[in-house]
Amino acid sequence: MKLTKTWWQGLTVMGIAVISILFINVTLSPSYDQLSSGNLVRNGSFERSSTNGIPVNWTSNCLKPVSTVRSIGLRDKSSAYLVDDKDDRACGLMSDMFSVESGKNYRLEVDARWDIQESPLVYVYFYKNQVKLGSRSFAIPKGSRLWSRLLKDVQVPVGTDRAQVYLYSPVSRRMKVYFDGVAFYQRPGLQNEVIMYAAPVSSGNGTGLSSKNWALYNDVKFWSVVRTKLAAGPVRVVLKPGNYSIATPAGKLSLKGIGHISNRLTIEGQAAFGTVFLFPGTSISDPGALITLDGVRNTVIRHIHFRSQSNVDIGYLMTVARSENITLAGITALNLPRVKYGVIGPSNGTKNILIRETEMVKLGYDIHQHFIYAFRNIQNLHLNNSVLEDSTGAYFRCRDVCRDLKITDSEFLATGTWGSNDIYKSPHFVELAVFNDQLWDGYNKGQQEWFGCGVFATNNSFQYRFRAGNAIPFSIVHTGYRPWDGYMFRDHLLTSADRELLLNGHVTYRRNMMKSKFGLDLRNGFSVLNNSFSGHLFLFELQSTTGYGSENYYAPSEYAGEGTYDISTCLMQ
Repeated sequence: MKLTKTWWQGLTVMGIAVISILFINVTLSPSYDQLSSGNLVRNGSFERSSTNGIPVNWTSNCLKPVSTVRSIGLRDKSSAYLVDDKDDRACGLMSDMFSVESGKNYRLEVDARWDIQESPLVYVYFYKNQVKLGSRSFAIPKGSRLWSRLLKDVQVPVGTDRAQVYLYSPVSRRMKVYFDGVAFYQRPGLQNEVIMYAAPVSSGNGTGLSSKNWALYNDVKFWSVVRTKLAAGPVRVVLKPGNYSIATPAGKLSLKGIGHISNRLTIEGQAAFGTVFLFPGTSISDPGALITLDGVRNTVIRHIHFRSQSNVDIGYLMTVARSENITLAGITALNLPRVKYGVIGPSNGTKNILIRETEMVKLGYDIHQHFIYAFRNIQNLHLNNSVLEDSTGAYFRCRDVCRDLKITDSEFLATGTWGSNDIYKSPHFVELAVFNDQLWDGYNKGQQEWFGCGVFATNNSFQYRFRAGNAIPFSIVHTGYRPWDGYMFRDHLLTSADRELLLNGHVTYRRNMMKSKFGLDLRNGFSVLNNSFSGHLFLFELQSTTGYGSENYYAPSEYAGEGTYDISTCLMQ
């Protein structure tokens, strides 16, 4: 990815900074593929925080506020509660707009329960360049005081580029209704695609060759058949709704060396909501992860949900090692205080990984937990159209070499309500980090870690609802050790002279120091444009500290520059 800066501008309106740094010759890859999209309706589970009583990512035209109800939820803890006490006007809840593909078929899912015989309605509105083209309406199947489900296939009209969902109480009826599980996603199949079936418990003959014979989800024989069929064409593995409770390493879904260079493997929940990989409260040991991918390629995993009921840590919820061309879509992770490291952990040479339409909310108990923790030579990792809200550690950490990191059309939010103190309530949103694993003994280089370069972030929202602790969207973090680059020791720790340069030196000299010490080209390797920021201390930080024994390499005078620095202008001028 070649980045050439032309100009930048900053604009502050009502306390929100909108920063643009424009580059030419920027390309994004992998290209978007609607076959691998997740749920396009943000906060369709209503588990995110509320603003003035209205669920985030939704608006209402009701006279009484629509509220998020924590005690009544079909999928998790929450649902949207709509009270229509007028019989002469419409009342409803409107989702944010989302991008769709003209002329394609999508699946609409909505769960609801209500207090009268007449059903609530669901509209899908279609737009072209913000102009409404038309709509489709559906009545949720009749029920009373019980949850009912709407499942409809919807064709997007030709010329449409955006759509939104409207949850609606009829004009002539008063109604109290709960909504949950709102989803809109594309459901195409590939030509000659083989469909196979897996579940928490096998049924029928357990082969997984039909929906009457569900295989056990981690049956080695079943995945051997999948591997064989992939050699002839694409395969889709459908996971039955239910709890996939994993308490031991033997219970996890472990895929190794599977995938075909041209025939895609898709693993997906049967519906947008309901397929839950769970770390149960009965667990007394760490299974390491609930899903592990190792040496997997050309694979899509979507509509999978991670939850935990345990009071002991699990390392990760999902790991992706030595893999390539992986798409994770429609993933959710919610209320996970007892996770040791991260929800998703790409590692060890994984490349071309797209994480899209994910929603991860409320993670961690100290600085070590991350929604995405990528480490050990990651290349081309792209987070798109996703939500990361309230983690006690850095939301998105790339440790060691992380080249071509892309973050687009996503929300990062710290509400100030999660974490035991202010430090944990407002950590870094995006963090590039290197740490020392082994001390340098003069002969053994140990584990060498390097900063990677190439960060592209556009059309994102970075919001701290209060400012405390770190409160910095982008951060470069290290603990100072001396990696050997093949020619010389690279001294990461900062001297008093380095400190003076960072505080008062000309921007060109500060950039040169960052490049010589850390190998980071801040002018040409970072592109941040058309993002909104609010509640932050400053945009870009360098954090230089001693740790893991790195102070043993230096006399105290040689790390007198330890501390944190605002390096925003190194990227913006």
